[in-house]
Formats: sequence, structure tokens, C-alpha cells
Amino acid sequence: MITEEKLESLTGFIRGLDTSSSGVVTGNIKDFGEQKSLEDRISREIGGNVGVSVNKENKFKERALTECEKEWVDKKNYYLDINNNVEKVDLGLKTNNQDFSTFEKELASHFFALSQYNMLAERKQLIKDVVEINGSVTYLVEKEGKNFERYGFDKDSVFNAVMHNSSMSDDKKIEVPRPKLKKMSFMDKVKKRFTGKSEVEEYNKKIQKQYDEFTGKVEKLFSGIDLGYISRSINQISDLEKVGDSIEDLRAYSAIDFNKRLKDYLEAKRYEAVKNSVVRDFNEQHKDEFAEVKGIRQERIEEAKLAKATAVVDKISDGQFRDVDVAKDDAGKKKETEERYEARKYLKDRGLLQSKLEQLRGLGQLSSKPVVKREMSKDMVRQVSQGGRQ
Repeated sequence: MITEEKLESLTGFIRGLDTSSSGVVTGNIKDFGEQKSLEDRISREIGGNVGVSVNKENKFKERALTECEKEWVDKKNYYLDINNNVEKVDLGLKTNNQDFSTFEKELASHFFALSQYNMLAERKQLIKDVVEINGSVTYLVEKEGKNFERYGFDKDSVFNAVMHNSSMSDDKKIEVPRPKLKKMSFMDKVKKRFTGKSEVEEYNKKIQKQYDEFTGKVEKLFSGIDLGYISRSINQISDLEKVGDSIEDLRAYSAIDFNKRLKDYLEAKRYEAVKNSVVRDFNEQHKDEFAEVKGIRQERIEEAKLAKATAVVDKISDGQFRDVDVAKDDAGKKKETEERYEARKYLKDRGLLQSKLEQLRGLGQLSSKPVVKREMSKDMVRQVSQGGRQ
């Protein structure tokens, strides 16, 4: 797995890319011809560079301005609705500071995967060497007593063990299978004493040489490569052969995917910067309108208060108004009293109460001394009656 230090380093690289002039990214490729070919292929797929062009930035500005205007209309309408609690609302549009850290780490991880494909592509010859050695290694099967013994080494088992160990720390490495060599019989030893040669030893030397060459090539092939970032599974040597045949395409797919993600990131980052700039300009240009809208809201609030106060005074001044219509519980009485007081006080503070009363008198709705009709409850009638008899 990629270390935290490596991930942080690659994240810093991503974060430092210029949003306006970045070309496509291929990673470290030593062969200039391969690099140029890959750059062209990426450009065809994503439509040019990953950076934001001047034309694209102009479109960003138009889009940002449209969004600001819509946001302002919605905000203004909400603010002017006096039923909404907006006492602490700032009419200015807000800038945005998005946290791109998660996006940047994901990109760093994809960039690391691309680097793994680049290393495998540079080791195409090693891949071929391992596959060729695989074809030349053979087992020797002989009967020893009642059993058949298989001498040599299982290539896939050795391959898997070496491949596993290549990306593991020492405490997680597994034992690599050793070759099984033939033992010299008594007759082999006698024959060697007289001829100076031994077929068994020659065979063992051949197997050991093949084993050492094979393991050495596999170790070199996978050194520094984390196969967890390779999309094609490699479990056997036959899988490795398929990867070797398609490594350029696999690398291209990884590079194209990375650059598409990178382009999205750079555009999002650039759009945020453009939008924030447009927001600041918009707020500066609409300062007078902000103040005007605040005044309109205040006027509407006053109009609503006046309408409410007038309605209350009209109600209690109506000759048909009866106290029995008022709730008799304490809460109802208190609420009614407060509403009447606030209404009359509101009109009085603004010099409107007297003119309102005169208006009502002129309409015949109010006498010179306002009289409120009252209806007596049965209890009140009974109390008056009892009092009269005493």
C-alpha cells in the first residue's frame, strides 16, 4: 500500500497544479516517444489540456453571474416576506470555500496507480524474460522405490511468493518455495569417482540456475510495484503474459481516467475562484439595492402593524362588539387586553388614534363617548336579582 508520506507528497503535487495552464499528466516516462504518444492519446480523449482555457473561464463567469442573479432574487423575495424571521440575515451573497482535500487525496491515489503502470511498461522486456524462462523450466519425474518423485520447482508457486513479498514489509513476507533437487545414489557417487562427472549434479545445477534466474527476474520485475493498484489481476504467469501484451493499453486507460478526474478537479477549483470573484463584484455593485430592500421590508412591517392596530381599534369600537365574544380564561383575557393596549398605543404614538376615532364618529360607528354593549350572564342576573330582594 502507498505510504502516508508518499500520499501526502502526491497530494501536494496535485494541489500545486496550475488550474489555467496545466497540460495533460502522464507521470514519469523515460521514453520520449512513448510519452508523446500517450499525451496525444489522452488529449484526444479529454479534449485538450486539463487546465481551464480563457474561453472556458469566460463561460464560468457568465454562469457564475447567472447563479448570483438567481440567488439574489430568491434571497430578496424571502427577505421581503415579513413572515420570515430574517433579523440577522446579511443580504450580501456569500463566497464559498470548498474543502478539496478528499478529492485531492483520491487523485493522488489514482496518480500513484498510473506510476505503477508506467513502471510495468518500462519493464516489458523483464515480463518477456520471465515468461520465456517459464517455458524453458521443466520438471523431472522419476520413480523412487514405490513412489514417483517430481524434481525441480513449481513456477507459479515461486512466482506468487516472490510477487507477494515484493510489496510487503519483512514481517509480512512468506517463504519462497525452494527447488527440489535429486539426491546422488551410491551408484552415482561411484560413477562420478571414475568419470569425474555426475548427471545428477549437472541436472541439479541446471535446475538451481533456472530457479535463481527466474526468482531474480521476478524480484526485479515487481520491485517497488504495488499490484493492488493494477486493475488486471496477476495470479499466474499466464496472467503476467496477458498484462505484458496489453500494458500500453492498460497504462493509457489509467492515464485517461486520471486526467479526466484531474480535469474535473481543476475546473471545480477554478470555478470556485471565479464564482467568489463574481460574488464580491456583485455585492459591491448592489450595495445601494441592499439598503433599498431593507427599507422596503421595514415599510411593509410598519404597514402590517398599522393594519393590525387599525383592525383591533375598529373591532372594539364597533357597536356590535360584545365582551362575551372574548375568552373568559385568564390567558384569553390577558391576550385581548394586550392587543387592545398595543393597538391604541401604536396609533397614539404615531398621532393616528384621534384621527381614527374622529373618522369612526364621522361614519357613525362611534359615539362621542364610546359605549360598548354588554350582555349579562345568568349568574350576573341572579346576583343582581338577589341583591334587589335584600
